[in-house]
Parts: sequence; C-alpha cells; structure tokens
Amino acid sequence: TKTSLMGSSTLKWGEITEIRVTKKDGGAIILKAGPRKRIVDSRFIARDHLLGQIETHTNLKALR
Repeated sequence: TKTSLMGSSTLKWGEITEIRVTKKDGGAIILKAGPRKRIVDSRFIARDHLLGQIETHTNLKALR
C-alpha cells in the first residue's frame, strides 16, 4: 500500500509482474504491475528482508 496526501493505492501480490532494484537511490525497490509502478524507498528498513518477502510472495526474482 502506498499512502500519499491524495489517498492510498495497493498492489496485490498476484498483480506484481516485475521487481527491480535500482543501483542509485540507496537501492530502492520498484514494483511493476502492468502500467502501474510503485517505488519502495527501503533506505530506512531492512531492504534485503523486504526484498526476500516480496520475492517469496510473488514467485519472482528481482532484476538488478
């Protein structure tokens, strides 16, 4: 779930079609679901643990 001033939006595990990890921005995680995209700023949380959970729930491997 992404929350902003305008509201919130959610990607369900089954909707995610691609996982990417950026080289810059501290290794942000990008989740794609068709034309929709969410960027997870993981600088302040356990990125490797979060990435492992996403990969487990989606059965996808992150592109680096």
